[in-house]
Amino acid sequence: MASAFKKYQKSMAKPHRERSQPEFRQKLGFLEKKQDYKARATNFKQKQAKLLQLRQKAEFKNPDEFYFGMCSAKTVEGEHVALKEGLTKDEIALIETKDLKWLEKRIVMENRKIERLRKSVHIFETSTPVNQHLIFQDEEGIELAEQFGTTEELLNRTHNRLTKEQLQGVL
Repeated sequence: MASAFKKYQKSMAKPHRERSQPEFRQKLGFLEKKQDYKARATNFKQKQAKLLQLRQKAEFKNPDEFYFGMCSAKTVEGEHVALKEGLTKDEIALIETKDLKWLEKRIVMENRKIERLRKSVHIFETSTPVNQHLIFQDEEGIELAEQFGTTEELLNRTHNRLTKEQLQGVL
């Protein structure tokens, strides 16, 4: 039992070391390790918290304190009111045209996608023939059903025309 504890103690005492930066990457500068990142992150968060605290302290200290936003504002009954509320007519028109152009672009993209899908899908039952199939015959006595190896009922189908062997496999 004591020897197992010694092995456990040795493994716990060994510190985890991160690998060092390779020499060929030394020119790129300091390689930040986890402890460096943690120190930098905590420092940044502390600074942000301090700035927020100072801002709040300054705001609550003097309500008549000067802000540059006051230059573009007017006072109504002793209260500052911003002059620019919302967007101008020109800005609204520009945004609407951008939205319209975006919608038109999306419609074109979707139509192209639909066309691509239509071309990739085989349509089995249609009223109009999909392909035009021209057959040149040397002799007039040859029957089309015999030439295609199918039955008379399936001759009017220009696509997915099953042969007699395929029909017997199905039945």
